[in-house]
Amino acid sequence: MITTDRLTLRPHRTDDFEQLSSLYRDEAMTAFIRGLPANEEECWHRLLRYVGHWTALGFGLFAVVRRADDRIIGEVGFADFRRGLGHDFDSYPEAAWMFCGAAHGQGYAVEAMTAAISWFEAAHRHEKTVCIIDPDNSGSIRLAAKLGFVKFGTSMYRGAAVTMLARTPAGAG
Repeated sequence: MITTDRLTLRPHRTDDFEQLSSLYRDEAMTAFIRGLPANEEECWHRLLRYVGHWTALGFGLFAVVRRADDRIIGEVGFADFRRGLGHDFDSYPEAAWMFCGAAHGQGYAVEAMTAAISWFEAAHRHEKTVCIIDPDNSGSIRLAAKLGFVKFGTSMYRGAAVTMLARTPAGAG
């Protein structure tokens, strides 16, 4: 668990299901995420996949809980999604973030991802991390740049173009 000034980042729990089901139907949160919004079955499978990441790999996505009201407002972290985007992408942990519309524009994403990156780089040694972003998702592209991600290519994922980005930890390489 990670605590920042306004947030708690913690692994998902099965009792998060109702809040997550609601989040996965938030149009602002899912506008650029392939496969969302999801039905109840898909939401449950997504939740179990996140729980399983922690068990199998020792890292995963965190539920981002706003401390002021104990509500889950998003998800951030690292995963191994095996997207089939090639060795230069799939061989590295993938950073991911998404937030409900009510949380946009308040600095939560920078706060949460900065904390997640600090934790991940201290706990796990990798030469780089990667992420994909829809080229029309200007907010995530700006966030990725703030976090030190740099474009290294483009690809197709689930029938749509994506920008591939990578981040090298400070002091690596």
